Amino acid sequence: MFNLIKKDIMTTIISNKKAYLEYLFILIFMYTILNPLSYFSVNIIISYLILINSFKNDNENEAGNFILSMGVSKENIVYSKYLLSFILIIVTSILNSVITWVLGGIFYRGPVLNDILISNIIYLFIISIILPIIFKFEYKKTKNYIWIISLMLGFILFILLTLISDKIHNDINGSIVYYEFSGPFKSIFEYITYELNIKYINLYTLAFIASLLFVLSMYISIRIVKGKRIIDFKKFFITALILVVIFEGYIFINNNIYENIVHIDDYDIENFVDIEMELDGYKDTAEGTLIKIKISNNSRYICILDDITLNFGKDIEYEDGSLSFAPIISLDYYEQDLKSNNLMKDGIDPFKDEYISFLKPKGLKFEESSFDFNNVNIDYKAKFIVNIPIINILMTISSTGGSYNIEYINSYTE
Repeated sequence: MFNLIKKDIMTTIISNKKAYLEYLFILIFMYTILNPLSYFSVNIIISYLILINSFKNDNENEAGNFILSMGVSKENIVYSKYLLSFILIIVTSILNSVITWVLGGIFYRGPVLNDILISNIIYLFIISIILPIIFKFEYKKTKNYIWIISLMLGFILFILLTLISDKIHNDINGSIVYYEFSGPFKSIFEYITYELNIKYINLYTLAFIASLLFVLSMYISIRIVKGKRIIDFKKFFITALILVVIFEGYIFINNNIYENIVHIDDYDIENFVDIEMELDGYKDTAEGTLIKIKISNNSRYICILDDITLNFGKDIEYEDGSLSFAPIISLDYYEQDLKSNNLMKDGIDPFKDEYISFLKPKGLKFEESSFDFNNVNIDYKAKFIVNIPIINILMTISSTGGSYNIEYINSYTE
């Protein structure tokens, strides 16, 4: 049985260069063009393709007859395919989580627990349906139909599971959200959104049901290939029990890893990145007036300022009544101030405050008709980074930038 799994891995992954390119293209396409979908689909797609390619290779090489001639039972062939599919979704889910975590600050976001739950439930449901079909009618006769079945089933399950996950999130947080549905599934969607009892129907119970459906599907497939012959129920029971226990343990481990980061909104809250600025004071020097700005890092990451300027100007009113700040004079940070230099170099530690100074040189005069000193802007560009332990590499989590309004600065610019 395990030699059959090894054979499938060798023929569909390790020694298949064409498959390498196929998988690589999918990964690049999903993580870039369709990045928001990659969190719960890449592991499904890659696992599904490898599994189906194992049937394709067996069909093209007539490996089935050869394997049977070697004394391998049809029952073990069924076990090998189910074990392969199970191993694939676990491994690809782990890899997908690692990749999306690394790319989280570059493209879209990092992984959340619901990504794991939704993708694994969808995959197990799909595999539980198509494998008995393949074993019953053979891959050659079903290869065109199983794709359609898989896509339709995956799409429907994704919508339902997304609604359930949103329902759970809204109920836990006491949020009241109203949706408008139409179409033949309107009543189902409305029931899930407004009436579903999440105590009994949630992603954890559905994951458990999916694992039971998976082992039931395995039994059906064994019964298909065995016909009326007696099934080794002890072997089946032990295999089924091991699969369910491993899967539930896998879910339990992920639950402890992600802790409170379950929904996308939880990720946004946990990884909130923002800085606040306020005028701290001023100081007259021989060179001019130093304007001191306090910058607060409200995130759990190190904030590095790439660029920052203090802009004096005024609001311009357009014909439609809207206002836009027009900078006239811009001041860079005061490089001779040691604290300013350290801030620009080392950044601001998580949940800490730092200060930066701007010098208004002596002799720089402001015409009150041209400047609004109660409306001074700071333009900035910043990035939030984290130090990856062991390998000691700084990784950008998020980038930000914009304008921050500093009011009531007139008394410091006379």
